[in-house]
Amino acid sequence: MLVSARPPSAPGRGRRALVIGGDGLIGAALGARLAARGWQVLSTTRRAATAARDRLLLDLADDVRDWQPPADLALAYLCAGVTSIAQCEADPSGTRRINVEALCSVACQLLAAGAFVVFPSTNLVFDGALPRRAADDPVGPLTEYGRQKADLEQRLLAAGEQTAVVRLTKVLSPDSRFLREWVTKLRAGETIHPFADMVMAPVTLRLATEALLQVGTRRASGITQVSALEDVTYEAAARRLAMRLGVAAELVQPIRTADAGIAPAAAPRHTTLDPTRLGQELGLSPPHAGETLDEIYAQMMAQTQ
Repeated sequence: MLVSARPPSAPGRGRRALVIGGDGLIGAALGARLAARGWQVLSTTRRAATAARDRLLLDLADDVRDWQPPADLALAYLCAGVTSIAQCEADPSGTRRINVEALCSVACQLLAAGAFVVFPSTNLVFDGALPRRAADDPVGPLTEYGRQKADLEQRLLAAGEQTAVVRLTKVLSPDSRFLREWVTKLRAGETIHPFADMVMAPVTLRLATEALLQVGTRRASGITQVSALEDVTYEAAARRLAMRLGVAAELVQPIRTADAGIAPAAAPRHTTLDPTRLGQELGLSPPHAGETLDEIYAQMMAQTQ
């Protein structure tokens, strides 16, 4: 149970933000985006070798119940945690201690200190049976990872106006590992094996971090959902890339998730979320899946020219 938050005091609190998990893809990009907007940004790392004055040591695998946040924070993001679906299934109790209990303890301290707390969550809080799930639809996760996210969502939202949840579908960047592997193999004339029966509703890292920034700086409590307008299979995404690279279509040889030992729960039929609030309240346009892919592919091509 989260403690009741007290409102932040105006003097001195201004534009000081903390990113829990500043080493990750989203955390690092978000920190840079906040700094570019004039925020004083602190972050945390679990790696002692990279700790510094503005990068605080915080390992969620440790006992964090007595952790104290930096003074005068106006805003905090919970971007750390175990993100592997397989790891959460293999070690539900160990990953829950990090993804739910530890993050909840950290959130309690942040709220007690008066910070507005934003939690990046996932479409996997739903079962994927239906497309474009609304923010207020009942959750029904099928994976342990989704259950942990849904549990922390519920605890944070119970704290009221000092918290926000931002549900994200698949976030892509030019550094996404599977995309880099596809490009390397296709350019070398090697075959790739994308999933024919796994879908994503891809959004760019740029859009995801901008949505997180807007939710936090506007103190837009409740749930905001960031999603492409439709799903695309990994096979279709790979074929789009092959066409852009000008390589033979035969190099794309799709497989099914069962062939790779992926459980059905980890490959939902639908991943889209209803992004109405994203456009109406935050002024950010939800993309079509193809638009996201084209933007990322263009960035990747530019990097290798």
